Amino acid sequence: MIRNILLVGLLASSLLYGHGSERDHQLSLRLVNSDFHRYPARSLFTSDGKLFVAYRTAQSKDESSTLQIVELNGKTGSEIAKQAFAVPSAGRAKISDGFVMARDGHSLYYVELTGNPVVLAISTSTLGILSESTVKLFDAADFIPRVECVTETALLLSAGSKLPGKAVHLVALDSSDVSKTTLDEQISARPGWGQSYKLSFTGNSLWMGSGKYWLKIGIRSGQIESKITAQNDVHDWAVFSGGLIGITNLANAGYLQYFDEDGHQLRTMEQPGCGFVSVQLSPDERYGVAVCEKTGTIERNFGKTLERKAAVFECHTIASIKSISLTTMSFKTSSGTEDTRLWYPQPTIWDSGQDIFIAVPEFSGTISLEELKIPKQESR
Repeated sequence: MIRNILLVGLLASSLLYGHGSERDHQLSLRLVNSDFHRYPARSLFTSDGKLFVAYRTAQSKDESSTLQIVELNGKTGSEIAKQAFAVPSAGRAKISDGFVMARDGHSLYYVELTGNPVVLAISTSTLGILSESTVKLFDAADFIPRVECVTETALLLSAGSKLPGKAVHLVALDSSDVSKTTLDEQISARPGWGQSYKLSFTGNSLWMGSGKYWLKIGIRSGQIESKITAQNDVHDWAVFSGGLIGITNLANAGYLQYFDEDGHQLRTMEQPGCGFVSVQLSPDERYGVAVCEKTGTIERNFGKTLERKAAVFECHTIASIKSISLTTMSFKTSSGTEDTRLWYPQPTIWDSGQDIFIAVPEFSGTISLEELKIPKQESR
């Protein structure tokens, strides 16, 4: 049984410095007992501006059996609450598979799907455990298990499937009790359409395909519901209530392509010189932050990250607002095993209505918190 534990003397965060101009302001918050080189953090904002940070703490150089969750004021960085949880032991390093929030904002879900798995549902108001699971949900026939999303009724997880004729292994846990599995289904492959996929916002359909060509397939019916033919290859997707954002990572450019929920392409943002690798949206889905990487293409630096930055944009117009430099460092757990994961500082974003706030976990065990003034044409 996973239990809440009190770590005496554990101070969650301290203010290191603040600087900025009249327009922008930045803070750096140190999370005590953090070791992001081995157990990197996940963070998210709530709609009312609370910032939650989840990370394992090390008990020794070889082991971690404690999860720490810290609640901060997203504007000031001041600590509101913290809680430590005893969780299944991890080895010398561990990257979690997800830290997401229920759409009603009442619950957080912390997920590790490999090694000794753990899924925790945690109350945002008390940081108490609502439900938990330590059952292994994926096996050797699955690869790269991941968190898809939380709907009104389910926490949806998936993995690519190695079974003949199958493409995706989809698992749904009851969002009110994650110990209960409500769906465990193998989704058939579509010959010629590749095995890349993304679950729809409703959780009832899968977008499957590769490059410029994608199908929306009903999970229950198996019928094609819609198609996408994109202007540029799509390597990943961000789904939200207003549609989809296709994420493109090319050697010499990146694109964010905005589609409505039926797959019609509406707008595109191009970023010369680097490719987009991820997108996070604010809880109100008004703004987003995308990580863009410039990767070496010649022999002496081939595959090396030469530059990484965060591009802040307005979601429905895909209009760029500001670019923020990020570290080029990455962390990868043991290669060639089921636990192989790659982590780099992933920004999360909140729209206060007057300002935009960006939080970035850093390898130094700190959270960088930056305030951006919303451009006048965007402010409400």
